[in-house]
Amino acid sequence: MGIAGSPTRNELDGLLKVSMALASSLDLENVLQAAIDGAVEILALDTGAIYLLHQDELHLRATTPHLPPEFPDEYRRAPLSDHPHLQRSLQSGETVFIQDFPLVDLTPAERGVCEARGLRTVFCVPLNSDEDPIGVFIVGTTGDTRELKTKDEDLCRTLSHQVSLAITNSRLYESVQTSYKQMEEAQLKLLENNEILARTNEELKKANKVRDIFFARMSHELRTPLTVINSYLSYILGRGFGNPTSELREILLVMKKQGKNQLTLIEDLLNIARLESGHFVIIYQEC
Repeated sequence: MGIAGSPTRNELDGLLKVSMALASSLDLENVLQAAIDGAVEILALDTGAIYLLHQDELHLRATTPHLPPEFPDEYRRAPLSDHPHLQRSLQSGETVFIQDFPLVDLTPAERGVCEARGLRTVFCVPLNSDEDPIGVFIVGTTGDTRELKTKDEDLCRTLSHQVSLAITNSRLYESVQTSYKQMEEAQLKLLENNEILARTNEELKKANKVRDIFFARMSHELRTPLTVINSYLSYILGRGFGNPTSELREILLVMKKQGKNQLTLIEDLLNIARLESGHFVIIYQEC
């Protein structure tokens, strides 16, 4: 037989069972369902729900027993301004106990939930992470009323700590999973970009090869006839075909000069191509 106000052996076994159930999963939905099922069992009640906080309202995430099909969707969300008892529990960080819910002064939203679930005695237990409110679990009776005992308050505090820790761990796990997924997506994107870059480099190599072939052909097709023409001009100017007149000589000199200029331009263009392809090396030397 336990000491008055102390948890019984069954209650301690129940706490251990809940603790093991919460530790066995990191899936938030599983954690929440195990938490509310265990809380109702340990406190010897018959109904329960867990709401998680999102800005200024609570969202229903788990219930026991499961909600009937006719349960109004509007009660799956609980704006704090419409549920002062839940708001008081979150703000104070303490369990708010209501012995006979239908007899209390209620807001329309609170009364609607009370009637939809048939609630009588209710425990509103806050959930906190690093002293910041993250939600609340509500457990109670739908039959006879229940008195609040010191032992019940202690059990609620213990359950609150266990459930809050499990929710925090589950959310951290989800955050890690999300980050890991984002990292995998980034790696896949990087691989895709690398493949695109590799294909682009191959195309550039092909283009450079085509350019080199073009310049090589241009060198042959342009330089060779210009060299022949300049050679003949030099031969004529050297009186290989007789003594040209002064007027013809001036014309021949202009033609030879322009031919030489064209050869220089072609050579410069080829040097640029060699420089870009790495086949041309500039050596700096002091004069």
